[in-house]
Amino acid sequence: QIDRPSYEARAVDRPERFAGEYAAIDRWGGKEPSTRVATAQEGGLFWDNPDTDTPPAPLFQTGENTFSWQAFPFDEFRFHEVDGKIVACSEYYDGLFGMVRMKQEQADHGR
Repeated sequence: QIDRPSYEARAVDRPERFAGEYAAIDRWGGKEPSTRVATAQEGGLFWDNPDTDTPPAPLFQTGENTFSWQAFPFDEFRFHEVDGKIVACSEYYDGLFGMVRMKQEQADHGR
């Protein structure tokens, strides 16, 4: 059973570590992979499709590295961590696996 997350608090534990651009894995090499951007703002985390005019949606933390959003409460975003660094995000739609997006390297490698 999947429980509906609480949307009372938007506070996220260290949201800046999830921030960045995430690109879909283009298995066939025929087009530009779709991207999403996670931004940390005012203690919260927001998920955005930069190819649309829709404003970024707030994500609500449901576990250490898992999030949901109010638009589709049974969707889940699972951020994957390797050696203390977020490297990817798996998207699940209504509890079913959707896709993996890999976190893109930052332009400033000195961070």
